[in-house]
Amino acid sequence: MRTLPILTAALALAPVTTCVNTKRVPPPRSLAIQQIRQAPVGSSGSVAGVVTVASGTFDGGFAVQDATGGIYVTAPADSSRYAAGTLVSITGTTSNPQNQLAIDPGSIQVLGNAELPSPRLIRTGRVKEGSEGLLIQVRGRVTGEVLDDRPWGWKLMLDDGSGALLVFVDAQSGIDVSAIRPGQWLQVTGYSGQYEQHREILPRTPSDLHPLPRP
Repeated sequence: MRTLPILTAALALAPVTTCVNTKRVPPPRSLAIQQIRQAPVGSSGSVAGVVTVASGTFDGGFAVQDATGGIYVTAPADSSRYAAGTLVSITGTTSNPQNQLAIDPGSIQVLGNAELPSPRLIRTGRVKEGSEGLLIQVRGRVTGEVLDDRPWGWKLMLDDGSGALLVFVDAQSGIDVSAIRPGQWLQVTGYSGQYEQHREILPRTPSDLHPLPRP
């Protein structure tokens, strides 16, 4: 049976011993996040990045980003938690829960701290596959009522004229949506994600939502 390819650049080879000497292979190097995103689901490798979505914001997982891209990391088996701004190295295998690419971590190492990347400003209708995993920012008009989708959260649609985008406000985020009204203009910063067939932005904290004056 054909198996999914493994990213050999991120795997350590066992030391090779001969009767003359021992050749030691250096430890695995980290791949760019964009590299592991482009590999087939089920590939294994190591990436390093800064945490942009802290553990517990949406669930037990978190998100990381480097200069090339971002990706979600599913909840570690040991329930460890990682704060935004923590620089981590993750070794694991990619998966695709609800059509959103993620890494199922086998091991996580804290490397230190780093500045959070600036969110990428994107038009609402341009939030596509290329932005998935990144910290992004959108601005637009609320096109309908806020939909109560508890216990998971709330949904609203935002449109800047380029196409509507789903804003999913997770119930664990602590964001109050009670004052949001149709026709209101908002700036939303958050994680560019996907759930099933829907592209969405997920704000992380109350400060990720800002009312804007009507243009």
